[in-house]
Amino acid sequence: MIARNMKSGLRHFVAAFALLLGSAAAQAQVAPSDTEFAAYKGLHKAAAAVDIAAIRQAGKNRTQLNARDGYGRTPLMVAAYAKRIDAATALIVAGADLDALDSD
Repeated sequence: MIARNMKSGLRHFVAAFALLLGSAAAQAQVAPSDTEFAAYKGLHKAAAAVDIAAIRQAGKNRTQLNARDGYGRTPLMVAAYAKRIDAATALIVAGADLDALDSD
């Protein structure tokens, strides 16, 4: 029961995070373009595609977990921009840096 409540709370947090990131994008941050989404590799691609197995595997390597694209976006940011809540949740559980900033 506690695990279910924790997961539910985490999903709500991720949803709120995605909404905040989305609203901030209109002010200063730049979402990945369709071309960038299509070109992503590694964990950025896994985040955009909601590849939970790849995200869990990457959780074993903190460097990969918080890797940056050409604009400084982390996989968690990519998941949030794409509104991939399950991917964002998995990244947070794996230990993604919630304080990371992109180039803006």
